[in-house]
Amino acid sequence: MKKIFISVLFAVLFTGACAEKSNLVVLDKFVPITPQTQCNVNPGGDRYYSKGYIDLAFTGRYLLGFQITNYMSSSQTDGTGATDAPISTIETNRFMVKRAEIEYEWDMRAQADGRRVQLTDALWGGTKEVEIHDVVVVDPEGGQAAAYLDIFTEAQAKDLLRVVEEVTVSEGVEAPVFDWVTSPLLVSVRIIGELSKGKKISTNTLTFSIIPSFGTSIMSGTMYYRPWRGFEDDTEEWETMRDTCSFSSPLVGGCFPGQDFSLINCHADDAAHPGSSKEWMKFVATSRCHLDSSEDCFHPENYTQGVMEVIFNRYRKSSDDDGYYLCCPGVLPPEPQEEEDDILD
Repeated sequence: MKKIFISVLFAVLFTGACAEKSNLVVLDKFVPITPQTQCNVNPGGDRYYSKGYIDLAFTGRYLLGFQITNYMSSSQTDGTGATDAPISTIETNRFMVKRAEIEYEWDMRAQADGRRVQLTDALWGGTKEVEIHDVVVVDPEGGQAAAYLDIFTEAQAKDLLRVVEEVTVSEGVEAPVFDWVTSPLLVSVRIIGELSKGKKISTNTLTFSIIPSFGTSIMSGTMYYRPWRGFEDDTEEWETMRDTCSFSSPLVGGCFPGQDFSLINCHADDAAHPGSSKEWMKFVATSRCHLDSSEDCFHPENYTQGVMEVIFNRYRKSSDDDGYYLCCPGVLPPEPQEEEDDILD
């Protein structure tokens, strides 16, 4: 696997959406999936991107939107020939997407502290075929279509999680020691398909940069702290929640938990994308559990809660701290009322 240098990365980012029309079917650009598009991928428009973020605490999937343009001329003819013998032909230059092919590269140079990214070559080497979601057919004469694909398999995501955990977090402290921004994982994509008449066609290749992390997409005000001695009474706990919790929407700023600029709190289970993040979060919570039994870190009624508690209680406090971080409720509960005996006193 060759080394990727910064000059190459800049060239990739600059040319990411500028594919020339030397191919008759062109992978034009990668399309952001945002709340402004109702979390759909739509062709057209002038928006594109070349860099994405995945928070592996909450998802092993990254859905990459893309746009294709078919610049082939139409083969269809209609109404020509003799008056009594018109000619009509079907369109044979429609492009039907069959699959995507992906290659991965990463920077293997040692960082300032000596850390290196060592992914499992059997999972990342060579060319991988990945799934295209939805049936995609692109008409000739400049027709456009958009779809999305998963750029990681589950095995790859787990391998990447292992590396991200090793080089970015340690128990009791959050200490990024590998510069993923400077040295992202590079994902080169081309689309393979065929024309209506059966001829196989491949597009040009575009490269996308992925910056992985662990637990960075958590909203502020998501957790509150219970000291080892507990709370004196319900009022003290209520006041702690009032002063600490933000009571935000479950998912803010994005479409999917753990992807791009989404911010997530403990109540984002219903926002998980199809497939989905729930089983992944169960895996993260139980495999990284800070409690005696891994099953104690799994909350069947709230997958996200288990991950949040693992992140805060294993990674974000010291091992000699006997307090515990708890998920904030979705809304501030009613203020506890004083007991009647206390009022009479």
